[in-house]
Parts: sequence; C-alpha cells; structure tokens
Amino acid sequence: MLTKKEKLEKKKKETILRRREQNKLPNHRPAIYSDKIAKHILNEIMKGRSLKKICTKDNNMPSEPTVYSWLQRGNKYFNEDFFNKYKEAKDIQAERFVRDH
Repeated sequence: MLTKKEKLEKKKKETILRRREQNKLPNHRPAIYSDKIAKHILNEIMKGRSLKKICTKDNNMPSEPTVYSWLQRGNKYFNEDFFNKYKEAKDIQAERFVRDH
C-alpha cells in the first residue's frame, strides 16, 4: 500500500505524462545550439510563426527559454550569429505582418 507522499508523487508523474501526451511534447528537447535547428527557427519566424509555436509544435525543437538563452548577451549560451539572424528574421516577420494586415 502506498503512503500519502508516494500517492502524490505518482499522481504528479501521471499528470506530467498526460500533459506531454496532450501537447505531444517530446520527452527530450535539444538544449545545445545547432545550425540546423537555428535555420529551421529562423525560416519559420520569417514565415510569420511565433517562437512559442515553433518550440511547442515542431519536432525536435528546444524550449523557448533555451532559444532565448542563445539571444541574451552575457548568457554563457549566447550566439552572436544567431542573434543577428534572429533580428533580421523578426524584421521580415514584422514586414510581412504589416503587408498582410
């Protein structure tokens, strides 16, 4: 028979698994910068998609906080090239939004 603490822990794990299944999130997300992932993110942003949707809906994408860590100066994961390309992609995204609305 499970203790109260064990029951709570089991319920917590079941809730996490259920949420992952509902959101179709992978069990493991990449955390290290790669050119392939960056290229996909930048292309999708230029198409008008949000970073949140890219990170949650597309397969094998890092979490939003991971991507933001690549964009923050002073962060040990900061990537200057990605930062500059991300700014350009956001400018294109904004231009498309203005043009289409």
